[in-house]
Amino acid sequence: MEEHALSLYELNALVKRSINTCMPDTYWVQAELSDVRSNYSGHCYLEFVQKEPRGNKLIAKQGGLSGAMFSAC
Repeated sequence: MEEHALSLYELNALVKRSINTCMPDTYWVQAELSDVRSNYSGHCYLEFVQKEPRGNKLIAKQGGLSGAMFSAC
């Protein structure tokens, strides 16, 4: 079997198509904002977490650039 290496662009496009196919609707996500960082260029980086309902154990974590994934800052 011949292997084909994907470029980062191709991988991102594949993931986007897959998500749009499986989850075509709009969803609201409830999470805790755990960190906000901005750099010299003015970009704002957000980090969200979810903890167990009983306790403080981290069960999910997601970071991203504001505007790319989220509307904030």
